[in-house]
Amino acid sequence: PPLPLARSSMSSFQPRDRNNPNKFFVGGLAWATTDEGMRAYFERFGEVEEAVIMKDRESGNSRGFGFVTFASSSSADACASSPSHVVDGRSTDVKRAVERGSAPPHREG
Repeated sequence: PPLPLARSSMSSFQPRDRNNPNKFFVGGLAWATTDEGMRAYFERFGEVEEAVIMKDRESGNSRGFGFVTFASSSSADACASSPSHVVDGRSTDVKRAVERGSAPPHREG
């Protein structure tokens, strides 16, 4: 019989509030970035409630993205207004998180 395909997952992370405006997606992270390193970077904008890097279920390795949730909207707004974010020497893609399937479709222009 064929071997089952390896699955990756979003770890055991379960979002507390799927529509939290203080929650951000952080993409393009260095493989070596840790939850603590990501938290340390984003604390410059204010108190961080949660900073989680998504890991592959099988290997435990980083999937290269994560989520950060700020304790206040003023901290979230400060993060959103920053033109760029370099975490562990790597330029990252930071944007407000949206629930899967609720983002508008990507349009080629």
